[in-house]
Amino acid sequence: MRTHLIKQTHTKGGVLMKSKKTFALSFFSLLTSASLAVPGLTFAQTSATASNTNTQSGSYNVSTTTINTSTNVNNTNTASVTNLISQNANTGDNYVASVNGDVTVMTGGASLGATVVTDLNKNTTAISDPTGSISVATGNTNTQSDSTNFATGTVNSNTTANNSNSLSVANEVNQTANTGDNTIKDVTGNVGLSTGDAALSAAATTTGNQNKTIVTGAGGVGLSASNTNTQSDSYNDAVATANTNLTVNNSNDASVSNNFYQKANTGHNYIKEVNGNVMPASTGDVDLRAAAGTAVNYNTTMVGYSGGSFGAAASNQNTQSDSTNFVTAELNANGTVNNNNFLGASNYFSSYGNTGNGYHFGGGLEMLGFGGGNGYGYGFNGIRDINGNVGLSTGNVTSAGIAKVLGNVNETMMSGLGGSFGASSLNHNTQSDSYNQADTLLNMSLLVNNSNSAGVSNYFENCDNTGRMLLKEVNGNANLFTGMIRTGNEALTDLNRNTTMGDLGFGAITAGASNHNTQSDSMNYVSALLNLFTNANNSNDLGLSNLLSSNGNTGDNSARDINGMFMHHSGMLLDGFMVNTMGNTSYTNF
Repeated sequence: MRTHLIKQTHTKGGVLMKSKKTFALSFFSLLTSASLAVPGLTFAQTSATASNTNTQSGSYNVSTTTINTSTNVNNTNTASVTNLISQNANTGDNYVASVNGDVTVMTGGASLGATVVTDLNKNTTAISDPTGSISVATGNTNTQSDSTNFATGTVNSNTTANNSNSLSVANEVNQTANTGDNTIKDVTGNVGLSTGDAALSAAATTTGNQNKTIVTGAGGVGLSASNTNTQSDSYNDAVATANTNLTVNNSNDASVSNNFYQKANTGHNYIKEVNGNVMPASTGDVDLRAAAGTAVNYNTTMVGYSGGSFGAAASNQNTQSDSTNFVTAELNANGTVNNNNFLGASNYFSSYGNTGNGYHFGGGLEMLGFGGGNGYGYGFNGIRDINGNVGLSTGNVTSAGIAKVLGNVNETMMSGLGGSFGASSLNHNTQSDSYNQADTLLNMSLLVNNSNSAGVSNYFENCDNTGRMLLKEVNGNANLFTGMIRTGNEALTDLNRNTTMGDLGFGAITAGASNHNTQSDSMNYVSALLNLFTNANNSNDLGLSNLLSSNGNTGDNSARDINGMFMHHSGMLLDGFMVNTMGNTSYTNF
């Protein structure tokens, strides 16, 4: 929008115009947050007993006890966020013409700031003593001759925590600031021009998709299966089984897009037909800064059974001649942690800063292009037809973009996977011609699966100018100083890290099998078997693209028809780009 603030024709006197409208579109902030917390879960004692006692001769007896416990914690979060921010500030676009006197034009600074914070999809699950205290006792006691006795006790305990997060975030920030685009012409007197600084800043931070699961407790499992005082010709079978399963599933899917478009101009000024000095004439500095921070997909799983006790005992005692006796105690305990993360992140930075830019003046008005031009901010610091001295300096341009993408991190820590594990089998005081078999079996497994996949694209596009100035038809001395350009961009990527640790392993492990005081012609078998299994599977995949396009100009100036001394100095160009890529690491220590 062009504002004709002052227009005078054939007047006498001077004009002092201070457009000190420091345009501060106050920093725009948007915060979105959500989290889900699940309170601690504590399990009580679970007991199962199955027994046949004092059975009569010739009887058939079956005693069965089964307990099933299941606890499921399901956390599901889905979030889709779109933020569109547009900011404009203008203190320029001033027009002064036909003044008989001195003219001073000062435009105010323009400052724009935008901050977008998204913090979503967080789950915390605390489970205390997931198995509780499990006790399974089965037995056949004082069974009479020719009786058949089955005693079976089973406990199935399943605990599952499922965390699933889906996050989609799209942020777009458009900022435009102008303190230039000023015109001064047809002045009889001295002219002074000073345009304000333009400062633009934008930041977008996205965090979330975080799961924290804590499983602690000192509970345990005790199994016992026994045949005691069984009479001759009886058949006795006692089985005690406990199955405990702990499963933690973490799944995260995140898509984050950040686009920044920043344009700032303090130049594009035109001074023409002045019968006097044009000094000082200066354009303000331009500062463009944008930052995108993404930190998503974090899984922390902590399991600690320190102090717990897991034991199984099977025994045949005082079995009479010709009796057949089987006892089995079996414990199956499995822990599984599955972590799956996917992240797609795209960051685009587009910055255009101008404090200079000139025009050729001939039969018409012809703009000097800049890299093909973009239709904005490439105006003119053109000075022409001046009957006096000219001193012109253009401001500095600083542009910086930072892209940080972090996440896809899995931390699984096992501290004391059971204070002690024990298995014992015993045949004791078995009589002649009896058949006795005692088996204990402990199967313990820990499986951790980590899978990460990420695709990241960072694109920085800088186009800055402090030059392309035109001085023409000056009847006096002329000095021209163009500002410096500093560009610094940084891309930091740290993704796909897995840490799996088991500090105390399986703790103390004991196993024993024995035959004691067995009589002649008796058959006695004992076995105590422990299977302990740990496995960690890690898979990481990262696709990364960092692109930089940087164009800076402090020169390309033109001075013609100068009737006096001409001094010219072009500012420096400092261009930096830092890329730091880390990740795709897996550390496992049991």
